[in-house]
Amino acid sequence: MRMIDALTKLANGEIDDKSTLLVENEQGETFEYVYYERYHVFRGKCCSTLEDDFGIDKDSLNFEAKLIPPK
Repeated sequence: MRMIDALTKLANGEIDDKSTLLVENEQGETFEYVYYERYHVFRGKCCSTLEDDFGIDKDSLNFEAKLIPPK
């Protein structure tokens, strides 16, 4: 899955509360976010949000991502 696919699911209301999103950037670093439905936002461990760490551009929208449903 690419990040744009995960964002499309977000826009369509297809992501469950407490789902985890793993995004790998071009340096091979993996960022982890948890979705909070109440606020409609993915937050990282240090309270950063997805948009704090990634721009909305061709490169970042095509980063590899993995969406993990809540347990």
